[in-house]
Amino acid sequence: MIEYFNDLSKKEILKFKAFVNSPYLNPNKQVVKLFSYLRSKYPNIKESHLDKLAVFKGLFPDKSYNDETIRKLISDFNKVFESFLIQTEFKTDIQQSNILLLRSLRKRGIKKRFELILNDTTKLQKKQFSRDEKFYANQVNLEHEYYLYNFEKFKFTYAKCLQNKS
Repeated sequence: MIEYFNDLSKKEILKFKAFVNSPYLNPNKQVVKLFSYLRSKYPNIKESHLDKLAVFKGLFPDKSYNDETIRKLISDFNKVFESFLIQTEFKTDIQQSNILLLRSLRKRGIKKRFELILNDTTKLQKKQFSRDEKFYANQVNLEHEYYLYNFEKFKFTYAKCLQNKS
C-alpha cells in the first residue's frame, strides 16, 4: 500500500495526516514518522524512496538497519492506510453509515435514538431514485435491523418486514 501514497490528492493527504496523527486511529507513533517521510517526498515518490533500506535510513539515521523493524513498520502503515481508505468510503455512504449506527443503537438498547434514525433512514431510502444493488442491499439491512429491534413483538407472529427483506 505504501507505493500508492503518490495516488492520494492533496486534500486526501491532509485528511490522511489528521487520521495518522489521531492516537485513537493510529496508536503507533512510528507510523507518523513514516507518513512524514513519505509526505516529504510527495508527490514525486520514486521507487528508490520506497526501498526498505532507504526508508529505514530516512526514519532512523542513527541506527543500523533492522529488516524486521522496517517490515513491521510498513505493515503497520499499510493497516492504517487501509483503515483510512475504509473510513473515507464509509463517510460517502450515508445510508450504510446509518444502518451501522442503527445496529449499534439496537445492541445498546438506545430506543429513542434508534427510532429517530430508523425513521430518517427509511425516508432517505424511499427517496432514492436509483434502485440498484446498493439500494437493495441497504433495504435488506434496514429491514433486518427493524426486525431485530422488534424481535420480541415478532417472534410468535408473522412479520411483514421479513417478507420485505426477502
